[in-house]
Amino acid sequence: MAAKCALITGSSSGIGKAIALKLANDGYDIGINYAHNKNAAQSVVTEVRNIGVAADIFQVDIGNIPELKDLFHAFLNVFGKIDLLVNNAGITRCRPFIDVNEELFDELCNTNFKSHYFLTQFAARNMIENKIHGNIINITSIHQQTAMPETSVYGSFKSAFAKFTHHAAVELAPYGIRVNAVAPGAINTSNDVNERAQYLASRVPMGRLGLPDEIASVVSFLVSDAASYINGANILVDGGILLPSYVDNLYTPRVVTDKMS
Repeated sequence: MAAKCALITGSSSGIGKAIALKLANDGYDIGINYAHNKNAAQSVVTEVRNIGVAADIFQVDIGNIPELKDLFHAFLNVFGKIDLLVNNAGITRCRPFIDVNEELFDELCNTNFKSHYFLTQFAARNMIENKIHGNIINITSIHQQTAMPETSVYGSFKSAFAKFTHHAAVELAPYGIRVNAVAPGAINTSNDVNERAQYLASRVPMGRLGLPDEIASVVSFLVSDAASYINGANILVDGGILLPSYVDNLYTPRVVTDKMS
């Protein structure tokens, strides 16, 4: 039986890299997409191949919409089919709403939403044509559900991305294609221990930042047979950061001394 093939955008580092390595351990052949850092992408390819599956790299800045079709065709030329698309690539740009210009708006639209929309379309068409009961995974964000200062553009497109997940799930389900999303919270993608990382960790009820591997494990589950009846879900992986409206940094768990009779 031929191995399943996955294309993961933005997979030369961070969450995308962790997903690539996890899926490789699950037996997938892996397409690594990167925008600028070829050395990092090649390093991931080497790690994936050392696991014992096939891998190749594909350089495209997915924010360049005309090149998306070239990316997809290049992937098919190498692997011949697609069983799984992980829409992971994205950029963060923070700016006060009153200072946002059209250039920033278009950049975030193209990279964080429009590219995912049409890559999903390309992948779905190929799956349908080849009768592949595949999976699409969208990596969204907790910004889809909250409003933070200076993220009016970023948060809006993450919300649109999450909503698109629902629409694609409904329309592709009759073809046996499942579409789900994973929404990371504050994830430590570079082993940072700086002041900002420590502050973010203090705001999480679990008291720490998440790890890329913890996102990858959820992706692995969602595309497995164990999740065969999950479709259109958007799973928060945020350590509970969205649960309270305010987390008191001085809060410590109460020691329970009462005993049940």
